[in-house]
Amino acid sequence: MLHQEFEHIYHSLEMMEDKTNGSKSKEYSTGEDRLANFKEICDFVGEDITLTPSMLAFLFMMKHIQSLKNAMVKNDMDRNNWCFRTSPESGSHEGHKQRLVDIRVYCALLDACVEEQLKNRPQGLGEQQGLGEQQGLGEELQVLDNE
Repeated sequence: MLHQEFEHIYHSLEMMEDKTNGSKSKEYSTGEDRLANFKEICDFVGEDITLTPSMLAFLFMMKHIQSLKNAMVKNDMDRNNWCFRTSPESGSHEGHKQRLVDIRVYCALLDACVEEQLKNRPQGLGEQQGLGEQQGLGEELQVLDNE
């Protein structure tokens, strides 16, 4: 594959990711807190099972990864189901490319959950600082700009 072809695919996924992030944000949260659904599910599960929002975001992401893996194992990859949303042939299910985009969005949600968890964690004796305390988002972006 030529670099130009790869760049086209990469930027197409970025555009779909932005669209998905905007359209599905209402599914992730009903209020101001973008991570509210993860927190509410953890509260619903209760104290019997230790489940954090970051663990839940990871599990949701893995559901999409497993679906893609199953499609590849079954050799279920063709133009009818390698689509962004749905195609007439695929019925009402999301296409495999949509799942790929969802995984990218869940990566961002997982990062947000971990950052919030680190921000709210009290600094214990001998505990190493988490990434959230070592380097803020502004510093991360500056590092990326300098590369």
